[in-house]
Amino acid sequence: MDNDMKRIIIFFIIFLSVLFPTSSYGDTGDVLDSFVKKVSSSLVTFSYTYSVNAKVKIQGSGNAMVQGEAFYMKGNGLEIWCNGRTRWTVDRAASEALIESVGAIQDDYETNPARLISSVSKAFNKVSEIRGTFHGKSVKIVTLTPKVGSSIKLLKLCFAEEKLIGSFATVSDGTVTEFVIPNMVFKPKGSLAKFTLNEKSLGKTFVITDLR
Repeated sequence: MDNDMKRIIIFFIIFLSVLFPTSSYGDTGDVLDSFVKKVSSSLVTFSYTYSVNAKVKIQGSGNAMVQGEAFYMKGNGLEIWCNGRTRWTVDRAASEALIESVGAIQDDYETNPARLISSVSKAFNKVSEIRGTFHGKSVKIVTLTPKVGSSIKLLKLCFAEEKLIGSFATVSDGTVTEFVIPNMVFKPKGSLAKFTLNEKSLGKTFVITDLR
């Protein structure tokens, strides 16, 4: 995996962690808190596209599902499973797989998304909630800033009628990544088995780096 793809993986994990926390920001009655409460009791599925405004523009798309601290995403040739304890990143074209323990670095929110998910209200401050537009739609824009060390310095979430439809994230070097989410669906919670990779399914040709 090249550096750009690794960067996308890290950002996507943080993105999921912030958008789909298991803890509330407080009973404020605002759009973010309503969203957090709905997510906490659901299996959430969605497709997405992203565009990174860097020196070399990066674009991609994929699908994801999230339930509590667990998630699965597939896009741009990569698949990531996380069941809240272990994370598997698979590049089938390159026959490579990376296995990591979630929570191995207790104080690093960027490499430990489970910790960020479970304590998001401690990790991020809500700065503002204003009216605006996103791709021609009227939205509420919620701005968050980190309380802890993170490559993300500013995150803007765009809600249309309490549905998240997009996001902008600015990292420390000024690079901005835009996510567009056209079809978020909330379903009843189910088994976490779907968030665990059967490592035996990878085959003998795979180079597996196991960091657990």
